Amino acid sequence: MRLDKYLADVLKISRQNAKKLIKDKEVLVNDNIVSNINIIIDEKKDCVIVNNQMLQYQKYIYLMMNKPKGYLSATFDNSNPTIIELVPQQFNFKDLSIVGRLDKDTAGLILLSNDGAFIHNITSPKKHISKKYYVEYSGVLLSDAVSYVENGIEIDDYKTLPGKLELIGSNKAYITIYEGKFHQVKKMFEKLNTKVEYLKRVQIGSLQLGDLKIGEVKELTLDELEKIKE
Repeated sequence: MRLDKYLADVLKISRQNAKKLIKDKEVLVNDNIVSNINIIIDEKKDCVIVNNQMLQYQKYIYLMMNKPKGYLSATFDNSNPTIIELVPQQFNFKDLSIVGRLDKDTAGLILLSNDGAFIHNITSPKKHISKKYYVEYSGVLLSDAVSYVENGIEIDDYKTLPGKLELIGSNKAYITIYEGKFHQVKKMFEKLNTKVEYLKRVQIGSLQLGDLKIGEVKELTLDELEKIKE
């Protein structure tokens, strides 16, 4: 990898500013000052130091966020705030993408990454990774709502995969689904004779939102990455 690209990626600066650091002899590679902007390094083996700080190259990043209501699951929008705006600078990698979507008025667990293979594995309908939501609804559920969800519900032009509905209190429930169709949970509850008033995703696979605060972002551990696949 070119040294200027390495610096730009790790320090999250422009390639032009990276080249200036090299020209100003502020960069050491394996304890040697370099001034050649065309130098190629091995990002896995070579030691790069800038301002007495040893840099570490990280190709991929995996983040989880507790998405607040009112934010779009998008990288940019002209009129609405997006969840990318909530990502701290140290995590804001180039080409960071949103893994799946949550509606603007839906809160909870959402993932971000720059690893295309990871994104595909999580979002591919063929993988059938579970998503669990906490729901508050108005109206009275059908008496056979639990079995209705377990058998799949006809929505628009498709039938949902068998899911799980857990009633936890007055007009409150958890629902687990294995797809991510547009407004799927809301449409399912409409079929159950109710209307969703509040929706929050609390789990993907075996990865739980836990006590992550609203709007907070954190990097996934290796153990948490494995839990998504369970």
